[in-house]
Amino acid sequence: MPPSFTLFFKERALSLMNIVFIVNVKIPTDKAYGISVVHTCSALAGLGHSVTLIAPDIGQDGKDVYLYYGVEKNFKTIYISVTYFRLWGRVGFWARQIIFSTKLVFFGGISGEGAVITRDPLSGVLLYLRGLRVFFDMHGFPKKMLWAWKIGVKCFLGIIVTNGWKVDPCVNLLSLSRKKILVAPNGFDEKQFIAIEKKETARKKLRLPKGQLALYTGHLYDWKGAHVLAEATVYLPDVTILFVGGTPNEISEFKKKYGAYPNVIFVGQKPHVDIPIYLAAADVLVLPNSNISHSKRLHGYSKFETSPIKLFEYMASGRPIIASDLPSIREIIDGESALLVPPDDPKVLAEGIEKILGDKTLGESIAERAKKKGEEYTWQKRGERIINFINTLT
Repeated sequence: MPPSFTLFFKERALSLMNIVFIVNVKIPTDKAYGISVVHTCSALAGLGHSVTLIAPDIGQDGKDVYLYYGVEKNFKTIYISVTYFRLWGRVGFWARQIIFSTKLVFFGGISGEGAVITRDPLSGVLLYLRGLRVFFDMHGFPKKMLWAWKIGVKCFLGIIVTNGWKVDPCVNLLSLSRKKILVAPNGFDEKQFIAIEKKETARKKLRLPKGQLALYTGHLYDWKGAHVLAEATVYLPDVTILFVGGTPNEISEFKKKYGAYPNVIFVGQKPHVDIPIYLAAADVLVLPNSNISHSKRLHGYSKFETSPIKLFEYMASGRPIIASDLPSIREIIDGESALLVPPDDPKVLAEGIEKILGDKTLGESIAERAKKKGEEYTWQKRGERIINFINTLT
């Protein structure tokens, strides 16, 4: 059973700061935001702070959040009941949003001491009206109702963004002061990469074929560019292309389009703690983000808004990376720490993969530089940046 609100009222943490992290979405989840949320909470707690994660009770299905993400149980998790709106479609979605925020404000027992970090703007505004110190963790820049966002963000002491490209829009479109904006990219768990398996050992454990292997991890959404890698397969007949991730429906659709290629392997979703061994098995890691999407909301998302967790994990793995040359990617890695190629061009992507596979010295050089650069992007580093930001503004 999750800790009750009564216990949360009574308990006083003897740490540096009380921090409440609020999300109004499913936790645990197979989506990348869950990794960011949980690892950020764990990192903040690891720095000595008392941290409580609050989320709605949807979709847990008995999963233990700490085991699911492979983190230490050093922070508390509270789930607010909204289950009776689970099946109401869009109406249910908005009902859950309102019910969650209302219960949080009136029954959550959140102390005025410390700080609140939220990814839910409605909860953040309501908690501000209660006199709390609220920080907003912004991952995607809002596309609609900017007038409402412009009003809402004034309620927050500070805004945390995941890359520097969101700073100017926050200043110019939301009228925020630059002093109220922190750039804190996503990261990786360094503990999972302390002992990286040898390539041959990893492949043997995973029962993967011998020969050259290019690997992609993550969902198969169009803006992530997995289809670009799949289309590059025709130019890489002697290279095994391994996709780690994707829902059953996504994989089914991909197999209809690309399953005829004998060198394409889909292994589906794996526990996040297993990702390092898959990375270790690869000769080259592919980040083929696309600048195109069928979704109006996500069209161009990769260009300026993303902070791919897979990129930081790729960097930590010590394997060479080939990535789309987009501003959000180039902010983290450059031409010396990855082979950067134009997005949305399968043939050019295939040529880049062949270049890395055919030049061992190049691969080792960019992998070494990427691993060194990656040391600045651990979840602990993200936690430290956030704490320093909070202390500065409070």
